[in-house]
Amino acid sequence: MKGVLDRFEEKQAVILMEENNTEIIIDWHSLPAGSDVNTWFDIEQSGEQYHLTIDPEKTAQEAQTSADLVAELRAKSRGSQFKKK
Repeated sequence: MKGVLDRFEEKQAVILMEENNTEIIIDWHSLPAGSDVNTWFDIEQSGEQYHLTIDPEKTAQEAQTSADLVAELRAKSRGSQFKKK
């Protein structure tokens, strides 16, 4: 399964699961070193436990997609409709 680290809440991490559109909440100490918001993981479930491994290729691919979308939006921007005084 694949999942993305969506946010931190107190001492927990919220991971959105791509496959079944659910979220899991785990202790942030259980995250692999180098994990940050928008990091993608390969996730294996064993009973109630989850084993996460960072997927650097998917993380880089999604970051590039986001950057491309922002650049496209900025290129289409015509500026503010409001005039400065």
